[in-house]
Amino acid sequence: MTAETKVGLFTFLGIVLLGFSIFMLGNFTISSGYDINVYFNDVSGLPAKSNVRLNGVEVGKVKELKIVDGKVLALVRINEGVIIYKDSKFIIAASSLIGTNYLQIDQGHAYSGIIKEGDTIQGISMTSISDMITQTLGTLQDFTKTISDEGRSEERRVEKECRSRWSP
Repeated sequence: MTAETKVGLFTFLGIVLLGFSIFMLGNFTISSGYDINVYFNDVSGLPAKSNVRLNGVEVGKVKELKIVDGKVLALVRINEGVIIYKDSKFIIAASSLIGTNYLQIDQGHAYSGIIKEGDTIQGISMTSISDMITQTLGTLQDFTKTISDEGRSEERRVEKECRSRWSP
């Protein structure tokens, strides 16, 4: 093998490796399927490229998230051959308490029709964990204040009664 052939082969392999690296690290996909649009009021930390699961089985990826008219639009790629019905529920779910979020689809009914390429669906925005904690803390503060106020009122009532009984 001549020196020119070795350099040519090395250059060719380098270009193939560079192309493969760009493909793997980039936002390229060769999987076939169809895209749908899902609108949410709040995606609660759902990252782009997160998994899409239909009844717990991975069936696609979230391609992109963007804000449109004050709502969040999730561009979702569903794998080829996956049938999703129009009355399905699209919900942001978490894999665990501290795990990553994913898009959960709860399958609907066949009589509602099948979602097709480019269809737009309204997702269900769930209350985020931080909002739930804030609401719970507010409720606890209100409860504590109520107990404290009732305790003071009862204390005053008992004091008043004692004074009336023991006063000359």
